[in-house]
Amino acid sequence: KSIDLEPRNIAAKNNLANSYKSVGEFKLAEKLYNDVLKDNPHHIQALNNYANLKETLGYNEISINLYNKALKINPAHTNILYSLATVYQNIGDFNKAQQNFKKIILINPKHSLAHRQLSYITKYYENREHLEKMLYLINDTKLDNFHKANLSFAIGKAYDDLNNYDNSFKYFDKANRLLSEFYNYDFQIDKNL
Repeated sequence: KSIDLEPRNIAAKNNLANSYKSVGEFKLAEKLYNDVLKDNPHHIQALNNYANLKETLGYNEISINLYNKALKINPAHTNILYSLATVYQNIGDFNKAQQNFKKIILINPKHSLAHRQLSYITKYYENREHLEKMLYLINDTKLDNFHKANLSFAIGKAYDDLNNYDNSFKYFDKANRLLSEFYNYDFQIDKNL
């Protein structure tokens, strides 16, 4: 309705495109993203959302190009860097994925998801610097359980690489307990189903 009242309202078009994308109407979403970007080629949210759509549809190279266009507008946008890094990770370009996860961590050292994803593609027997950073960060009392859980998963993976299975299990166990608390999960409810 707002687009009918204001056909040039690019924020409304972008929001409608997101709605179409979420219900699987990909062609309608793509048309609206293109309309927004035709009116404003520097609309960072539309670039990001369109890149997400292209990634969802398996057009990884197009999504990479769109993420890079958005990053030219704001090179410190950690959500876009994260999306770009995961595309690289998914297509097996681990060097570029690592570079982007490391950029995120430089911008926001507490970005626990970047630490976790970086841990999946890091061999800790070659370099323990990242592990040391995570061990320091996990003691930050301002981190909530969600972020501590992500760091714990990453630390557990690092210790696994180092064949320190006691510490690996300790951190994987801690991560699962923290996520259970974060999501208020009760195993007994599922057990009784």
